Amino acid sequence: MIVKETDLFKGVSVENLEKIASQCEEMRFKPQELIFKSGDKAEGIYILEEGQVDVFVTGPTGGGIHFVISKPGEIFGFMALTEPPIHVASATATSEVKAVKVPLEVLEKLISHPSPDALIFLKNLVALLAQRLRLAYGLVAEEVSRETAAYVPSYG
Repeated sequence: MIVKETDLFKGVSVENLEKIASQCEEMRFKPQELIFKSGDKAEGIYILEEGQVDVFVTGPTGGGIHFVISKPGEIFGFMALTEPPIHVASATATSEVKAVKVPLEVLEKLISHPSPDALIFLKNLVALLAQRLRLAYGLVAEEVSRETAAYVPSYG
């Protein structure tokens, strides 16, 4: 199962990977089908197996940032691991999508007891969140640059 191949679980023991994989739910979505929307309760994280997902964060003025999830093993729906577990983005299938949903309870069980696997998982999670944050900063900087370019006078 894809759980064993994703960076989020890289280095976690085979025993725990098998426990996690046995509790996952295979999900399928049609093109343009909403997977979750901003404000929904986050009940788990998703691991993409096939297809493409548009994760969209809406800005205060109606614009927003799109993250395209298209590589097998990519994770989306991280907000299940925050307090409160509420999605801050919406996710829509842009093609036929096959994904695995890892229930929040499974992840909480993994990290609720100090163990090498819990530490490995949390380090992997921080690395993935930092990677997404860097991407988001880049997208925001690009958007700000585009928006302000229209207002900067040209003297040339």
